[in-house]
Parts: sequence; C-alpha cells; structure tokens
Amino acid sequence: MSDDEFTGPDGPSGAAGGDRDKRAPRFSWTPAYEATFFRSLCDSVQLGLRENHSFKADAWDRAATALREKHGAYPTKSHLVNKSDNARKKFRLWRGLREDPEFLYNPTTRTVTASEEAWKAHIEKEPLSRALRGRPFEHEQYMEILYPDVVGSGGAPKRIMKPKRKGPDVIQGSEDPDMPGTAVLDLQVDPPYRPPSQSGVNQQPAQSRGSVSQTPAANIH
Repeated sequence: MSDDEFTGPDGPSGAAGGDRDKRAPRFSWTPAYEATFFRSLCDSVQLGLRENHSFKADAWDRAATALREKHGAYPTKSHLVNKSDNARKKFRLWRGLREDPEFLYNPTTRTVTASEEAWKAHIEKEPLSRALRGRPFEHEQYMEILYPDVVGSGGAPKRIMKPKRKGPDVIQGSEDPDMPGTAVLDLQVDPPYRPPSQSGVNQQPAQSRGSVSQTPAANIH
C-alpha cells in the first residue's frame, strides 16, 4: 500500500526538495526498508528517545544510520518523518477496522473481511480505509509500540506491553489478546482466587468456624 493513497508522494516537494540527499534523487520505500525503519524506531522507544509521542532527533539519526548501513539507502529526515506520520494515519484507519464488530481479522493473511454492506458503511465514515480492503497490514507489532495513543472507532490498541499469562484464574474467553480491558479483568480476578482446599493450619480456623457447632452434635448419639 503506497503512502500516495493517503498524503501524496512521500518526501518533500517544491523548494524543500532541493534539500534532498544528492545520492538519492527520489527515495522509494521497500518492505525491507520499512521493517528496518520501524524496528529502529522501536529500539529508540526503548532507549527513551520519544517524548509526548514525538521522536527526538537522535531517533531519526539512528533510523537513517540503520537504513544506510543495512541497505545502502539514504533517506532524508523529511522522508523519515513523513513515513512515520503516514504510518500513524494508516494505523488509525487499521485500528478502526479491527475494532469494528462487523469485521473479522485473519492473522494468517493479516487482512480483515466483512460483508459488502459493512464495507460500504465503514468507507462512508472513513473513505481512506478503502485502501486497506483486501490488503495485508504489515508491521502491526511495531505500530502498537510506536503509536500507543492511536485509537480507531473505539477502544485502545491492545497487546502493547506484556503478553497475557495463562492460568486457572483467567476468566474464560479472555484469552483473546484483542479483547478490550482483559488486563483489567485479570487484576479483578486475582484477589478472589484461592488454591484447592488443603490441610493448612492457617486456613483451617476460618474454614471450619461455621461447622464448629455441628461437630459435637455429630458425635452425640
């Protein structure tokens, strides 16, 4: 999916184009370039090079260096900033589709499907989402780290922090990582959970208090 479908040709135009690196008269993004770029930005997030959802200058420098060293590519800072801005816009559209109950996500193809009526209704609200129809959305795992503030039609992006743990105290049906608020549900379930009955000394008085009056009666015949 080309960035042209969202904001026009990638990179500066007009007078700003004169600032473009002479070794790259026109920069074109490839899937390999994108993977390197987004991975580098994720590394920068871990290094604290993002503030208030904006990347610091060092983050762009690191990304440019990674592209140069791994691919011999020479994007300008404007190329990098534009690419990130467009990625955020695409991710917002994608989240809108993922959060729409009329759409089903296929993790194998990384696409969403829906009825013709559902597509028509959604496109009427978000015309640019038409570009995502029938196309896989790449690098979603990076987008969730880079743009945690992005939401679609409702709810916040999921699977951003740590993977969900499995266990007997997890509410049935909450294993789906895309369910809103599953982390909160787990926290609410933890306190009431108790292990199977044991002969522990500390638990016995509280457990048997209600049956104290019954024990003597059972022994008297």
